[in-house]
Amino acid sequence: LRAGRLLDKAGRRQMERDPFSRWAIEHGSYVFGVERPYEYLRRMKAFTTRKISKRVTQDFLLLAGNEDHYMPIRHFHRQARALANVRSFTGRIFTREESAQTHCQCGNLGLALNVMLDWIDERTASRG
Repeated sequence: LRAGRLLDKAGRRQMERDPFSRWAIEHGSYVFGVERPYEYLRRMKAFTTRKISKRVTQDFLLLAGNEDHYMPIRHFHRQARALANVRSFTGRIFTREESAQTHCQCGNLGLALNVMLDWIDERTASRG
């Protein structure tokens, strides 16, 4: 209980100092339906693929932006390594030159969608 209050205080202080932190905590709190920074951090910590990545056996497409403001690129590489038993792995890191370097490739959604559709078409044709 006390740790929660301390984390709330630290989170609110960080939100006052840094607009990105404010956005991340407010947006994350909205997404998870919580009100306090501590609750957001607890909910976010629960979202991990650590226990299931090795159990994935189908084809896998992993996308990332190399300047994602929310997910560090090291998470892409960590996830790629964790998918040890997939049938096939395709990884794609989008760049500033493509205007797709940010979270969810929001600068160039068309490119991201085309990559996804091409990947699906390739898998469908090879299984046809």
